[in-house]
Amino acid sequence: MKGMDKSKIRQFVYTVCGIACVGTILYAAFAFPQYYCRFRDKNTLNNANYMDINVNTYETDYASFPEKIHALARAYYAGAPLGDMPLRAVQVNEPGVGMDQKELTSIVNDEFMTLYKEGSLPQKLKANAKKMTLSQRYTIYEANPKNDFKGISCWKLIYASKKRTITLYLDEEYHKIYYLKIHRLKKARQDKFAEWGNYSYAPKTTDEYFSGYQTNFVACWNGLMQYYALPLYSETINQWADASNLYGVVSFRDGCSISLFENYDNSVQEYTWDLGLQMEEMIQF
Repeated sequence: MKGMDKSKIRQFVYTVCGIACVGTILYAAFAFPQYYCRFRDKNTLNNANYMDINVNTYETDYASFPEKIHALARAYYAGAPLGDMPLRAVQVNEPGVGMDQKELTSIVNDEFMTLYKEGSLPQKLKANAKKMTLSQRYTIYEANPKNDFKGISCWKLIYASKKRTITLYLDEEYHKIYYLKIHRLKKARQDKFAEWGNYSYAPKTTDEYFSGYQTNFVACWNGLMQYYALPLYSETINQWADASNLYGVVSFRDGCSISLFENYDNSVQEYTWDLGLQMEEMIQF
């Protein structure tokens, strides 16, 4: 009996000690980090530490938007005469990079207003963020690097409704519109895009038809030059508009040049009006 009592007592003591040890360990696990942090703060708080860090800040590849136009011209015309497609575009989807539909549409509408004020849009145009059906970010590069082409990032945006589809290419850095196309599915009562094309009335003579269309094109071209700020670019030596064929050419000091167009196509009931660099003909997307 006495042996059994001693065994139970010993077992009870072991159990109590085990519980105490477990409790101590748990308490230490919770309390130690707090005491350590207090100790560390006491020794480091208000004590400045210095270290050398090399930081590479963002550096733009092109100092101005006209310089990008010049780079596109230099790369494109290096290969175009040989029948090559010297420029390529790859879609880029980097996480955390980019803007949402509202931000992009706000920029687009600001550019539409600028183009209208410069005289390159015959009437005010407004995009609706809810109508955006495509927003793709691209990087344009040179297939066979020969001209120190540094790459250009742009957005391809499409707004579609029952009445029209607007397609445009927007520069990511300077927010300029490289190319704008309006494909109208339903003609409005007052449509100045149609008036610019002289399709809104029957001209009395062929000369009257071409005269009105050419006058509108020259106004559009002059506005586009101001919008791109090409006359102020030091490398620009000449810019002229061929009103008969509805396109213009900008020449640079290194001998390369680039064409810009303003077209109106009313060959079918649905008509198309486009303006600027013919991106999809110059670049393989």
